[in-house]
Amino acid sequence: MRTRRLLTVLMAAMVASAGCTMNAAPTLATNAAISIAAGSAHTCVVRVDATVFCWGDNTDGVLGGGARTSRTRPALVPGLTNVVEVAAGWAHTCARRDDGMVLCWGNNSSGQLGDGTTTTRSSPAIVPALSNVVEIAAGGRHTCAHRNDGTVFCWGANTGGQLGDGTLVNRSHATAVFSLRNVVKIAAGWAHTCALRNDGTMLCWGDNFYGQLGDGTNTARLTPNAVPSLSNVVGIAIGGSNSFALRTDGVVFAWGRNIAHSLGDGTSSPRTRPEAVSTLDNVLEIATASYHSCGRRADGTALCWGYNMQGQLGDGTRTHRALPAAVSALSDVVEIAIGEVHSCARRADGTVLCWGRNAAADLSDGGQADGLSPVVVPL
Repeated sequence: MRTRRLLTVLMAAMVASAGCTMNAAPTLATNAAISIAAGSAHTCVVRVDATVFCWGDNTDGVLGGGARTSRTRPALVPGLTNVVEVAAGWAHTCARRDDGMVLCWGNNSSGQLGDGTTTTRSSPAIVPALSNVVEIAAGGRHTCAHRNDGTVFCWGANTGGQLGDGTLVNRSHATAVFSLRNVVKIAAGWAHTCALRNDGTMLCWGDNFYGQLGDGTNTARLTPNAVPSLSNVVGIAIGGSNSFALRTDGVVFAWGRNIAHSLGDGTSSPRTRPEAVSTLDNVLEIATASYHSCGRRADGTALCWGYNMQGQLGDGTRTHRALPAAVSALSDVVEIAIGEVHSCARRADGTVLCWGRNAAADLSDGGQADGLSPVVVPL
């Protein structure tokens, strides 16, 4: 989708570089969240009991309940068990089970559900001929899976070359990304995709109109292309047409489209190469969409920047921010996820809070008024 998604850090590397130890995880309630994902106008969580709950707009059956009725409160996705991860695209959702299998549902106009058809589904369906998956990422109209052998498979829309198979042909089946190995992290944007390898290098492919591939050009790439002069990377995140990378020393780099100041460097100028964002420090995770971005800091607080007309920055205002600003009254954050015009955070105790646009019940507070500050989601 245009959002996305987590810049999930390899925590062991970050802790080692900081010279500190990790505390034991707290005991969580059965209904606590262990993973969260935000789509264009919907949000999903995986709970401790390995079930999935979703809420928000359901025009394409993206909530997975077998119907097209939008939900103002979290609703169980029937037929899903043993789930460990969920990924939300623009109008589709996928889940990864603990056995390495992937199921998807929602809009399928470009084959993004990976079931061999272009039939939209309102209930989860297995992605066939795909196993041993350890991570999933959902883009605008494409999906990717990273397997335990370090290979990556993608499917769905390929208009910008975002599937990385050397063509511009849409795929409704999981298709191997050309000559890509040793991958430890993947991220999917609207029409580009990036991967992090175990040597700390980053590769991107797909549409490059705004320089989002970071190679100094605006040339689309149909196969993985290294982001030059970028090393020791431990986390990645990409949005609609922008990209972020986090190094082992904690420095955040950003490039690509910078509309509404989404890169957080105080400007609105696009970047075709990675540039350090000096206004971000002690950041462990970045989430980015088309027009705004957020970061999670080591102290459990969160910062957001960019477009703020619906309150998606969570600072209590509708004022756009060219530089990162603190999210109001938010602490103990361990994960963030943002949609097109809403944002969410998961705290250490498994509670989830969201803020921003609420016209499609994005916030799950039972109303439709925008939330300018975080509100607790009743899981």
